[in-house]
Amino acid sequence: MTRRIEIFRPGVSFPSASITGPSCSRHCEHCDGRYLKGMVDVSVKGELVKFGMDLWDRGGSGILVSGGCDPDGRVPFSDDILKQISELKRETGLTINVHVGLVGRQEAEAIHRTDVDVVSFDVIGDDSTIKEVLHLDRKVVDYISSYEALVDADLKVTPHILGGIHFGEIKGEMRAIDICSTFKPRSTVLIILIPTPGTPMELIDPLSLENALSIGRYMRERISGKIYLGCMRPKGMVEVETSLLDIGLDGIVLPLKKTYGHIRKKGWETVEYDHCCAI
Repeated sequence: MTRRIEIFRPGVSFPSASITGPSCSRHCEHCDGRYLKGMVDVSVKGELVKFGMDLWDRGGSGILVSGGCDPDGRVPFSDDILKQISELKRETGLTINVHVGLVGRQEAEAIHRTDVDVVSFDVIGDDSTIKEVLHLDRKVVDYISSYEALVDADLKVTPHILGGIHFGEIKGEMRAIDICSTFKPRSTVLIILIPTPGTPMELIDPLSLENALSIGRYMRERISGKIYLGCMRPKGMVEVETSLLDIGLDGIVLPLKKTYGHIRKKGWETVEYDHCCAI
């Protein structure tokens, strides 16, 4: 049977929106709020519904709803925000992916009641990373309990593994993969740390091909569902892209032209989507 590679091109039809605008209390070492500034600001009351309705009218397919974290590591999905998400699900055909931080059972159940399509959840597998990179007084067990709460609330969860999050080192990734494997996700996303200008990690070396492949191979070994290479990764890493596909990843977001050529040269079939890979 010919192998099939899934290609995701979310583009303008599937934008990202921040419920906290450009604000985040954590100032994480790898992000420092820089990525929130590139999202649509829907922090003003009613703005998420307004933006979503306009997007639907313009032919959009969905939204990633995210935001900055509070001091407890939670993305503050207030009752008002949840009500707006419910309205968008009721009044439009938009696919909605919510990117949450740590959650409790009541919050997970409230998110479920909005009828969101999927929850993206970053899984961290090292206590020192949580403290030194994310600036949180939390432990790996808190990420496990949050994942459990989301699953128990009958939400579709797409876990994300961020390779190199500990200042470019491989530290808790394998444990994070082990955690994901226990929940048997239908799909898991590998993302790779970007040394982002203006952050404390701007000068670190990008994840090496060897380390990227060690994470990818372990994911393929431990996780039975589909594995995708997500959009958060340094630009121009064609060898990383092609090598991860070669070892068995199922798809990729916005592949480079050379990667697309590699897929064609291999004779693999492709199927393309206009939404994010977490869906």
